[in-house]
Amino acid sequence: MNKSEFIKAIELYISKGCRFLAFTYRSKGTNELARVVINLGVSYENAKKSDNEKLVAMGVSESAITEEARQGLMKSVTAPEKAQSEGQQNAYINLVKGGAIRFHIESQKLHIFAEVHSKNILEQGVHKVVNSRPLTIEKKHLQKELKLRTAKFRTYLLENILESEVKMNGEVIEIE
Repeated sequence: MNKSEFIKAIELYISKGCRFLAFTYRSKGTNELARVVINLGVSYENAKKSDNEKLVAMGVSESAITEEARQGLMKSVTAPEKAQSEGQQNAYINLVKGGAIRFHIESQKLHIFAEVHSKNILEQGVHKVVNSRPLTIEKKHLQKELKLRTAKFRTYLLENILESEVKMNGEVIEIE
């Protein structure tokens, strides 16, 4: 199946609702190899609304850093930075409704954008040591604790998907 046929198959596949797609992926930055199951067709906008409801329901925290993290996460789902948001819109052309398949204008490469359902690491990659600020650590903690859905969305470069390992609806497909 060539890339054009793959895009049409994805479009048809998710036209009936959210669907799972499983593939083996080699990460460009870390060289990690993982078996990934994604949920295609999930609305990012609905995920943002759901996350905002969870953050509001949490209520005001007595901890200053937790409250700052909560407010920052609420802002990111209700009013993202204009420049960053426009940059994302101008960088990609959505080929499938909801942006499940995107074409990156500058690199001329296809990307899949979806919610990660599961990830099983087959080969560990080399990860950089990151010295995160306390606020960043608290935001990540809240994302895990509240199970915020927007934190599960990822972009995968189509060319890094190992072709012989793609399963759609339980059926193995080959991408040329």
